Amino acid sequence: MNHINCSTKTKKFQHFSLSERKIIKNLIKMGKSVSTIAKILGKHKSSVSREIKRGTVLNRKYNNTNKKYEPLYIDVLVYDPYYANEKYLNNREHSKNLPSIFKFATFIEMLDNLILKQKYSPDVALHILKEQFPDEKLVCVKTIYNWIENNYLKTKNIDLLLKVKRKKKNAKKKSKYHRGTSIEERPEEINKREEFGHFEGDSVIPKGRQGQIITITERKTRFAFTFKYKKKSAKNIVNAIGKINKMFGNKFNLIMKSITFDNGTEFTSWKKIEKKYKIKVYFAHAYSSSERGSNENFNGMLRRYIPKKMILEEITDSLLEKATIHINNTIRRILNYKSSAECFKIELKKLTA
Repeated sequence: MNHINCSTKTKKFQHFSLSERKIIKNLIKMGKSVSTIAKILGKHKSSVSREIKRGTVLNRKYNNTNKKYEPLYIDVLVYDPYYANEKYLNNREHSKNLPSIFKFATFIEMLDNLILKQKYSPDVALHILKEQFPDEKLVCVKTIYNWIENNYLKTKNIDLLLKVKRKKKNAKKKSKYHRGTSIEERPEEINKREEFGHFEGDSVIPKGRQGQIITITERKTRFAFTFKYKKKSAKNIVNAIGKINKMFGNKFNLIMKSITFDNGTEFTSWKKIEKKYKIKVYFAHAYSSSERGSNENFNGMLRRYIPKKMILEEITDSLLEKATIHINNTIRRILNYKSSAECFKIELKKLTA
């Protein structure tokens, strides 16, 4: 069986290799036609024709005629497999689309500033830039995360608020202690965040477990209050709610209707809270922080300003206040690109009306 009548099937739409280009050169020297070369290589004759055209160069050749007045060298067109392969590799390199980041140098600088300095998420940062440049065609959020993953930005994964692997939720475990009303009895309008005035509470513990920071977050608006205490005690949460009571006076029970805690020992004064402030207390399941998602999310953002390595003495009232104000005034996608402070004010106006 000769090469021309070979029935072996070859994969179509493959580029020429260097060895195939050498074969083309040898077959051209043998005087084979383009159609014959195509059959031998298992390629379409048009592909072979284009390949020969691309790889043909002007070559200087010694003139063997030895005739008088003839030039010593003559220029001839020959197919050079090495030149053809080099040209192919060069074309391949330049055919790749550059990452779109190279088209947005100024945009990238502004994006880094919003994420690193203003502490915005990539999604919120992109929303702000779209509002500033409504006529510009910008990239999507997924592209920004890809840029961060590929180290195209100054922003790294560690700089993002919640760039962590989600852990599979374990089966809910029952608490050893029966604190009070279970979250299972909490009304559906609270669960769906349809009604304003339902809160979640937790505490952030500094390094050395000295003292605590009470955080109380409203579920619908995600607005949070923070209070620092030098000693960890069950009385602190009662005191913290008392401070909120003083802020709003006779409107307190319209603003705070219920609060949900975890099963920590710092919330054992729940009966006193219900009796003194007339608000309903619920308890989440043990090891189920997702049931207090708004509060846990706030605590995560607070840790950017007050990391776990900080001791209580380093956490000044001014630092805590600035961090709380900044988080409450941060624009969020979940709030339709409004801040928690803005949404909280809207709900207060509704109560006044």
